[in-house]
Amino acid sequence: MNRAGFEGIEKASTEDLMKIVKAYKEALKSGKKFEKMEEVEVDGKTDEEIGEQIKGGCRRIAVSGVSSVNKDTGRRFCVVPVTVEETLKKQGIRFLDVDGNGDDTHWGEKVELLFGSGKANESMKKENDSSKKVDMIKASCRDLKTAPTTSGGFNSFLTVATTYCSIKGK
Repeated sequence: MNRAGFEGIEKASTEDLMKIVKAYKEALKSGKKFEKMEEVEVDGKTDEEIGEQIKGGCRRIAVSGVSSVNKDTGRRFCVVPVTVEETLKKQGIRFLDVDGNGDDTHWGEKVELLFGSGKANESMKKENDSSKKVDMIKASCRDLKTAPTTSGGFNSFLTVATTYCSIKGK
């Protein structure tokens, strides 16, 4: 994880560790497909105890070899939580301005890229006004910008944001 630009859970502040615990408990309750960490039990445990169990689970993941499940679980719960925007910034990628119009030239290019890929949604395909298309892609990217590593879809959010919401460099 450190090689990917993430700080390991052992460097997490108490506040960050509690964010991880909260996200882990929410993932368990969500009912969505989720790979529970081995030896992490939440029933009857304090958040501090759960945090220590998660740290132990992360150590086990680190030494067990990396399967795709372990990689996803590790990125989600074994790193200090950061957002998509912060992750891209560490990689030398700038998230485009989603609130102003300073990057509208780049946004126009991103709209063209989205349409060229065939991945534009139906409402965007029906829109004729190019500035409204830019507003639509900005709105989608605004949601991705602040998604934390603890989000279940972080890896796909990061991929989409890299392609459609950002540019290399400053």
